[in-house]
Amino acid sequence: GYAVMINSSGTNPGKYISGIHGILGKVKDPKKEEKTESRDLDQYTGYYNSMPWSSEEYIGTWSGKLVILDLPADNPANAMTIFKHMEGDTFRRVRNNGELGETLVFERDQNGSITRYKRHGNYSQRTGR
Repeated sequence: GYAVMINSSGTNPGKYISGIHGILGKVKDPKKEEKTESRDLDQYTGYYNSMPWSSEEYIGTWSGKLVILDLPADNPANAMTIFKHMEGDTFRRVRNNGELGETLVFERDQNGSITRYKRHGNYSQRTGR
């Protein structure tokens, strides 16, 4: 079972538990997971602002891939979008059926730091937090 500590009134512990189950359901058996190169995906992680198209997003790593999590998320599993590295700073969305979807391209400043990404023709700026 899950022990969930909630210290504010009016919250729904079941919502968090079902969110946790949904996320864990997206994890594949690592033995069956395809090998990914040892590229440092951490350089892409962090918070990005997609205004005015959507709210803030967090990019993290997930089983050797990048995952975008829309914030805030009542259902974290449904708010997750997984991207597979292609080459350079280019990734492609992994659809539920395993096919590759749209492109996600990160851009860097003159110092080589990730500053934003482009998806569906829109840019999302990396935030300082």
